[in-house]
Amino acid sequence: MVINLDSITAGASGITFASLAKNSTNGGAAYRFNNLDGTFFTVTGSANVSGSGGGDTSLFIGGGSAAAFNFGSYTSNNSSSNAISISGAGNGIVTFGSVSIDNANAGNGVTISGSDNTVNINGGSI
Repeated sequence: MVINLDSITAGASGITFASLAKNSTNGGAAYRFNNLDGTFFTVTGSANVSGSGGGDTSLFIGGGSAAAFNFGSYTSNNSSSNAISISGAGNGIVTFGSVSIDNANAGNGVTISGSDNTVNINGGSI
């Protein structure tokens, strides 16, 4: 797992990374955001996952994560479940500049379930 943010609040300056990467199938979601509140979480460049293990989603956003999420680009190869899962009410706006999703082995490329906010996937391939 690269990031696991659970029940925290991003400050006024938000949380920003230039890029993120996970390159193994060791268990767990690569990026997990559960109840991340506050201003925003941004990856200005690329967030990449090459394999997720244990039947976990590569990128999970849920639990009423009210922060806005922005990804310049997102790539998921060989996920053992969903490549992207956005789940539940109360989440902030989620935006992907582009996506490249290949081989979501036991799940879907993108799953949006119960979300009551906007999800933007502005380009790429699934």
